[in-house]
Order: sequence, then C-alpha cells, then structure tokens
Amino acid sequence: CPVGTWSNKSGLASAGDCTPCAAGTFSGETAQVNAATCRPCRAGTYSDASGQGFCLACGEGSSSESGASECHECSPGTYSGVDDFGICKRCPVGTWSNKSGLASAGDCTPCAAGTFSGETAQVNAATCRPCRAGTYSDASGQGFCLACGEGSSSESGASECHECSPGTYSGVDDFGICKRCPVGTWS
Repeated sequence: CPVGTWSNKSGLASAGDCTPCAAGTFSGETAQVNAATCRPCRAGTYSDASGQGFCLACGEGSSSESGASECHECSPGTYSGVDDFGICKRCPVGTWSNKSGLASAGDCTPCAAGTFSGETAQVNAATCRPCRAGTYSDASGQGFCLACGEGSSSESGASECHECSPGTYSGVDDFGICKRCPVGTWS
C-alpha cells in the first residue's frame, strides 16, 4: 500500500484496495498493516483529504489543533506568523486588536501615548487605560506608565511631565502632583 494508506488484508488487486488514512491524519510510510500507522497531524498543521502522506502547515494568521482537517483564523487579540508554526500567540501588553487572522505582533494596534495596557490578547481600545495623574507614557504600545520625577507633574492621560510652576513643588511622596509651597516660603 502507498503512503497515506494501510491494509491488514492480503492479496489486494491494486493500491485502490488499501484503506486511506482519514483527513486530519497522515502516514509517510508504505506497506502499513493497521490504522494506528495513520498519525494525527500536529497542532499548526492539517490534512484536508484522506490518504495523505504528510500534513500541510497552516498559513500566517491561522492555526489548528492536533488532528485537524483545516486551519482556522486566529481570533481577535491573537496572531500567527511564519515562525509561529501555526500556533496563535497573544498580542503583547500595550496592544490590542479586534481583527481576526493577524500575521504578526506588529499587526496588533498599539495603545496611544499617554495610555497603557498591562494585559495580553486584548480585543478593544478601551483596554488602553489613561495613565493616572502624576504618571506618563511617552510612546505608544506601553504596558505601564512611568512616574513623574521630583519637581514635575502630569494630568491623567499624559504623554509627558511638566515642571511645577513657580510657587509649587512636587516631592518624592507627592506622586507627581504639584502642591503649593507652605505659607511663608516660595520657589
């Protein structure tokens, strides 16, 4: 019997008398005598017809489970590229996507500067939360916000910190919020 088939009967008249391996399985060897030689395609691969000698790789933006007869698009918030072997990976922190079938992490939409998302596989822009007052993110795609330094502050959703104005200060324990100088002092 040829690759992709088997038979436990003797005296077969042609290769067409051999039993084909089912879709989702394959056998790369000839002269097999039982169905156990038909192995399931590994995750990230598939065989869409019976009698296959090998499995095909899922394309970019798609994946499959073990024993699959077809691939499915990666769901929103995930992607699968050429080097991902047909396994959907989660969009990284600081990004999101509501589209299916993404081919790379670069296809995930980054959160805007002044916002962040600390979780992976997010599916809408609302997961990009504004940085709280006293913090900032100066670039898109951030997983966290940075604290403003001493002598500076920011409003909620800021992409940068600003120096405290004359007559105000911000110390280590002030969380990036400028406060008025105490009575009898100045800056």
